[in-house]
Amino acid sequence: MAEVLKKLAETTRTTVGEPQRMLGQLANQVRATHGGLTAELAKVRTSRAKAEMEAKQKEVEQRDAQMLQEMMPEATEKANKAEDLVEKAAITSEMIAAGGDNLDEVQRGVTETETAAKQAQAAIGEARIFINAKQASVKRLESEKVRTTATTELAKLQQQLQEAQNKLNPLKTVRQDFMQRQATKRVIDEILQTLNPAEVDCDRADEATALLSGTGLSKETLQQAEQAVRKATDQVAAGVRLFEQRKAQAAGLVMAEVEKLETRVKAVENRVQQLKIAHREGAERVTCELLLKEAAEKLQSVQESVTRAADAEGPFLMGVEELPLDETMTAVKACETAATSANTSVSICRMFLATKVVEAKRFSEKPSQETTSKLKDLQKQLEAYDTRLKSMKVPTLNSQDKSKLKELEKLINSRSGELGDIQAKHHAVEEEVRELHNQIMNIGGEELRQAKAKVEEATKKCEDMRRNIKKSYLDADNMVKNSKKAEANAKRATEERAGAEKTLANLKKEHAALDDKAEVVLNSYNQLQKTLAQKDQLLGQLKEQRDKIIQEASAAKSQEVDLVNEMEEKQRTLKELYGRITAWGNKLQEARKEYKQLPLDFLSELRSTQAAIAATETEAVVQANDMGQELARRAIHTDLSETELKRVVRADCDARMLQLEANVKNLKPNLSSIEEFRRADAEHRSRLSDYEVVHSQREEARRKLEALRQARLEEFMDGFSVISMKLKEMYQMITLGGDAELELVDTLDPFSEGICFSVRPPKKSWKQITNLSGGEKTLASLSLVFALHHYKPTPLYFMDEIDAALDFRNVSIIANYIKERTKNAQFIVISLRNHMFELADLLVGIYKTQDVSKSVAINPSAFEVKKPPTLQDKDFNRDGAERAISKRPLAPIEGPPAAARRMVGDEAH
Repeated sequence: MAEVLKKLAETTRTTVGEPQRMLGQLANQVRATHGGLTAELAKVRTSRAKAEMEAKQKEVEQRDAQMLQEMMPEATEKANKAEDLVEKAAITSEMIAAGGDNLDEVQRGVTETETAAKQAQAAIGEARIFINAKQASVKRLESEKVRTTATTELAKLQQQLQEAQNKLNPLKTVRQDFMQRQATKRVIDEILQTLNPAEVDCDRADEATALLSGTGLSKETLQQAEQAVRKATDQVAAGVRLFEQRKAQAAGLVMAEVEKLETRVKAVENRVQQLKIAHREGAERVTCELLLKEAAEKLQSVQESVTRAADAEGPFLMGVEELPLDETMTAVKACETAATSANTSVSICRMFLATKVVEAKRFSEKPSQETTSKLKDLQKQLEAYDTRLKSMKVPTLNSQDKSKLKELEKLINSRSGELGDIQAKHHAVEEEVRELHNQIMNIGGEELRQAKAKVEEATKKCEDMRRNIKKSYLDADNMVKNSKKAEANAKRATEERAGAEKTLANLKKEHAALDDKAEVVLNSYNQLQKTLAQKDQLLGQLKEQRDKIIQEASAAKSQEVDLVNEMEEKQRTLKELYGRITAWGNKLQEARKEYKQLPLDFLSELRSTQAAIAATETEAVVQANDMGQELARRAIHTDLSETELKRVVRADCDARMLQLEANVKNLKPNLSSIEEFRRADAEHRSRLSDYEVVHSQREEARRKLEALRQARLEEFMDGFSVISMKLKEMYQMITLGGDAELELVDTLDPFSEGICFSVRPPKKSWKQITNLSGGEKTLASLSLVFALHHYKPTPLYFMDEIDAALDFRNVSIIANYIKERTKNAQFIVISLRNHMFELADLLVGIYKTQDVSKSVAINPSAFEVKKPPTLQDKDFNRDGAERAISKRPLAPIEGPPAAARRMVGDEAH
């Protein structure tokens, strides 16, 4: 058809007039016919492809369904076996609680439970591996429907295994629980061994303290009560201390059991406090009685002293002028001695009573008031004795003693004047020293400040001049660069002119060649005129071919109509078959639902009847019936494959149905039980919707949880692999030959047991990081920090003396790495090693003056020593400028900081 259209197009171009118009119409008709045939043929092909695709899809679904039916029984069996072993382990664990105090029985129960738990765990692992493998194979199934069904069923089995695992997990730690209960018993027994004697001591102290509430107390009774209280206090303190220690060390079950004793311990502490209070009150009563007794004795001694002084005063009352001189001196001395002794006794008694009044105020309210009142009465008696003592006649000094006293006063006054002169001279010397110190401190003061100001001003001018010179050098450099660019542009323009002249010459040559070609084209036109005549002869032949093509197209169109009719008929038949399949499928589903709703006793009776009937048949018939019954039982729950359906004979199915109907009639079912079952089923259906809603919510939450767990695991494993590789690389680089690894303790669940950090220092064996020396731990830890920084950089790090345990080589390696390889973060490092802080961008020093801590920040780059600039020629011409630029002047010794130099460089560019 394409060749015919091509020939028609060529003939149309070579003809003119009416033939050309007719050929155009013919070509349009041919194109329309060809388009219609193509569209119809495309429809036929589409229908056939659709039918083939549906047949292929059905075949794929049947094959995938067969695979699913083969794999599901084994997977279900393994999951049920694992669940049964878990139940067995749970039943075995009940022996532990039933053993009670019989340690042998409990130990045997623990051992059997551990064995059963290991078997159950192995079965769960085997079932999980099998189901995981089947899930992987299910993903390769082509049928989406079967793949979805298989995924759902396998997910249910996985959920069943997970529930069994959750139930098994507590049983895996049964020995630890048993050991923990044993440890709890030991701790409780240890606490009770201290607490029980403490309670007994509290009872004894309570009895001894009760005796203090009576009368006629003595020091012996008080000491006995004090000893009993002290012993009870020490014993209770030891018990409480032991209790607090065990409570701080306890955890889990031990903590729960120890906390149960806390109330008992608090009660014992309260009893001790009450005993202390009762003992204190009794002790205060005894102390008050002893205090009053001692005060009365003191007052009695004062009374006796005052009486003796009154007796010594007798001769003076009678008149000493009448006595001889010796008796008078004896009487005076006796009177003075008695008066002194009486005054001393009064003073001592007064101080004693004042002290005891203060002590009595520290007692409890009632003993304090009683004791204070009695002591005040004694003080009043003491004041009466003091008044009486002062009213007595006391001998006075004679004139000789008075003259000696005046001489001593004059001597003191004369010495006081000399002391004042010495102090005045001392103050004058201090003033002179202070003035000399101020003069020393002011030497060169104003001139020195002016000189410093001039130096600073000169330094600033020098800096400005150096900046101007440097800017001039940069301007000259820019001018040289611009002149070079101008020369390059001129040279490029010259080259472009030569290329344009060459292009013009080539164009002239092409124009001459085109003139030659025009003559050739004219000759070709003449030749085409001759060829046109020949094409006219071909036109007749093409018309004949057109007629033949039209006849062939008509025949193809009639065949197409027949094919379309046949295809529509097949489609109607196929649609009818699909409708019948859907209807029978619906009936099958309804029958399955009714089968599921049958009572269990009815089914068991039916199975027993079938078994009795099957036992009376022959062996061959039994085998055939067993195969048929197996297919029938499978057909109740699932659809049979095409291969299995071919083995089913319709006559056998009809006979089986008649037999089952006869059995149903002979069964005589209990209709009341069926009605009860239906009522229960109705209630079940009414609550099934609520269950499905809750179940769907639970499944959705579980799917989200599993997705989050999987995402967390994937993200963690990605980061773990990157960090592990970077850690190995980092530790090898730092130690120049060592090796380090991060390993998962539990590869199946990385989050349960954590990570193991293993390190192999150079020329040593593999060790855990906890078994390394201080320096090795530092290098390993820094390698891990840098690996973490590589995976997820942190903007700021604080490091406190990380180089304390390192030698100078490792300190230099760490410092250079921080400076060169971690420029995307800021490190604040506290260090006392020069190999570390010499590479810092900024130093912050901490020092102390006048007992005050201070800090100073230093920019090390501002103190770099460089040579001053030099100029070889004084005349600044072009050549001199180039030489000056080629020899760049260096920054001065005290040049601007690095930030200022970077600013100058940016302005130049």
